[in-house]
Amino acid sequence: MDNKLHIFDMDGTILDSMPMWATIASDYLESYDIPHDDDVNKLIEAYTLENAAKYFIELGLDKTVGEIIKEIYDFSFNKYKNEIPAKPGMTELLKKLHENDETIILLSASPVPCAEAAFKRLNILEYFDKLFSCQDFETDKTVPETFVNVASSLGFKPENTIVYEDALYSILSAKKAGCKTVAIYDDFAKNEWDEILKNTDEILIKPS
Repeated sequence: MDNKLHIFDMDGTILDSMPMWATIASDYLESYDIPHDDDVNKLIEAYTLENAAKYFIELGLDKTVGEIIKEIYDFSFNKYKNEIPAKPGMTELLKKLHENDETIILLSASPVPCAEAAFKRLNILEYFDKLFSCQDFETDKTVPETFVNVASSLGFKPENTIVYEDALYSILSAKKAGCKTVAIYDDFAKNEWDEILKNTDEILIKPS
């Protein structure tokens, strides 16, 4: 069997970290008494930290992008380093792919040091060939070109790439790029699950 490229999302896919991210935007804005829409947490779901920071400034937060990123980063890093667990079955899957000499990378909207901290604690860091943040490619997962460019940078074509995701927008982008998609169920995307089922090639983790 030819070697495949396996692109894993982190939040909601490898790690059960969505409960933290589900309220981080509103919690942060409320700490500075910044008015915001009720759906602000959902709105920034696909954002990089830099884009989220820019949006917070548009809402009236009187801080620099760098200051906002550092404050959010410090909070989330401690959670990744000390608390957030892996989702069921993910450690075993990563180990199996690694033992089969498959190429495994991370592509996350979250910063790479957060992934490193969590993966070291969970003893899965050794299974990855590369860890990427979307910021490394100055893009996000809302566009198919992201997956094309990531695969190309590692010498793979989309048709030889498998993308593991919990979010509908990422699955749609990966499919449009020509990648195979594997859906991971997460409670925070449950309202999108029926649409995910229509657009994914395979289901790895189903609703319990």
